[in-house]
Amino acid sequence: MTVVERVAHARAEAQRETFDRLAHEFTEARCAALDGLLITDPEIRMTRLRWLATGPVEASPAAVKAEVAKLEFEADFPHTGPLLTRKLNTDLIAEHYDDLLRLAGSLKFGHVTASLLVGKLSAAGRQNALAAALKEYGTQRRTIYAARYLADPAYRRKISRQLNKGESLHALKRDLLYAHEGAIRARHLEAQTEQAWCLTLATNAVVACYPGWEEAVCNAA
Repeated sequence: MTVVERVAHARAEAQRETFDRLAHEFTEARCAALDGLLITDPEIRMTRLRWLATGPVEASPAAVKAEVAKLEFEADFPHTGPLLTRKLNTDLIAEHYDDLLRLAGSLKFGHVTASLLVGKLSAAGRQNALAAALKEYGTQRRTIYAARYLADPAYRRKISRQLNKGESLHALKRDLLYAHEGAIRARHLEAQTEQAWCLTLATNAVVACYPGWEEAVCNAA
């Protein structure tokens, strides 16, 4: 089985697992409410889904007011109010904080892999206290990140630069995939890994040489 086939199989299994876990949540009323997000609202001249997905672009009173309006809309959205207004369980985080530190240490020093950890926590079910504490801690970090992102313009610019840098690197790799038109046709994992490393080597070579080329062009001009 090739890497592409493995990725396709993993995606199919993830979609099936996601459907099995969430199918019972999508009642007729909830489906109708979600469909309503795709209808253009004359008041804002776009769909509510696009409106909710559009983030702030500046630090101004108008931007803050717009974000508050989104929170109010989500809080009043049918069937989602309890999910959006649930308070963080900090007591659960404090109770299992030592276990969370041991968990982080095991991951950092390679005593356990992330895939194995996720598999064990998923198999433990919703009653697992450590899994619940980890979920609460993740919610806390995401909330802090969102608040910092909204309040700090310099941080927003930093995030945008990192995203643009990552997208540029992926675009360069796509352009460099000339062998076999980018298809991984090797049958064995070793040969597939060699092709992937060749792409990484070529990408690093272009990144390392580009400043020199740019300087030469500027000097020639």
